Amino acid sequence: MALSWSYASRPTLDRVSFQVDAAKLVGVDARGLWVRAKTSATVPAFLVGTAVWVDAKGKRTVIRPVFDHGRVTYVVPQKVLAESAYPALLDPVISQEFEPEGLVDPSG
Repeated sequence: MALSWSYASRPTLDRVSFQVDAAKLVGVDARGLWVRAKTSATVPAFLVGTAVWVDAKGKRTVIRPVFDHGRVTYVVPQKVLAESAYPALLDPVISQEFEPEGLVDPSG
């Protein structure tokens, strides 16, 4: 799945979020968050991974996703927004893969 957000000028908000319908967080690893449909444990999880903020000069900043009540959010630090040359792009990794073993349980 290809998904990215492009900004011609500095955004007024410091976050981009999207709803993952009927999803629950099943684990976390170094690449990001693993989510799956709440209705079935047999449906494969998919990866909502880290994103890269790339400004017009090619400066890259890694942004990690946060999951809260079915919503994935990427927060770009205010300092990064202020120092970026525009246009800029927020480009996350989102893919369906085999769910890896050894995920960190998000419930602690």
